[in-house]
Amino acid sequence: MKKTRLIFLAIIIMALLPQVLSSTPNESRRIARGRYLVEDVSMCGDCHTPLTANGQPNRQRWLDGAQLGFKPLHPMPWFAKSPRIAGLPGLTKREAVKLLETGLLPNGQRLLPPMPQFRFSHRDAEAVVAYLESLKKP
Repeated sequence: MKKTRLIFLAIIIMALLPQVLSSTPNESRRIARGRYLVEDVSMCGDCHTPLTANGQPNRQRWLDGAQLGFKPLHPMPWFAKSPRIAGLPGLTKREAVKLLETGLLPNGQRLLPPMPQFRFSHRDAEAVVAYLESLKKP
């Protein structure tokens, strides 16, 4: 009787394990995906990180916000300074995910140029948010 229960339990665990593993992604994998999207795809550091004296992104102030070194040729709504995005100051996780999925700020306004109007998938938006949150300073 005990052996039958153990075999039955093992079968149930083996049947459910793939669902459990696939539905709860490892947080470090999610952060790594977010880092890839931020640094290599969207290249957020180009605008949101101040430059060093030699014109390189200052990794000590990564995604701390920066004065933009360019502007449009014609008058238009424009942000001349990018905000700090490391740690997601001023946004909840939900607001940040929605922003990345829709391009809308919490107040319903669109992001101003030169910020792209992203349309991330929900999974990718959550990965970006996880990475940015991981950059909170103590």
